[in-house]
Amino acid sequence: LQEEDKILLTDASFVLTLKFCLLLMCLFFLFDGFWWIVIGHLTAIGDTKFILYANALAQWLIYIVPTYLLVVYADGGAICGWSMVTLNSIALFGLFLWRSKWQLKQALVR
Repeated sequence: LQEEDKILLTDASFVLTLKFCLLLMCLFFLFDGFWWIVIGHLTAIGDTKFILYANALAQWLIYIVPTYLLVVYADGGAICGWSMVTLNSIALFGLFLWRSKWQLKQALVR
């Protein structure tokens, strides 16, 4: 931090918010990595249209609109913003994992 910003580290609420946001960021990167692994599997089996449509729709419904409403209108702040980013990565990982398992099940039935 810059010398004039070091006073922020003495504020307990700032440090608590910082730690919680760092935890959320770590969870985001974890699930984002898993998400890309599953997308690679879906791409390999040729399910790219699902990736396109599901990702576009989910980004708007799970991430952009709720984050905008919570941060701008509900004055959510940094914790709310990072919570929505993390929730988005977890939800998309779950969605794509479900689709991957469904595609595998369909392939075994054929």
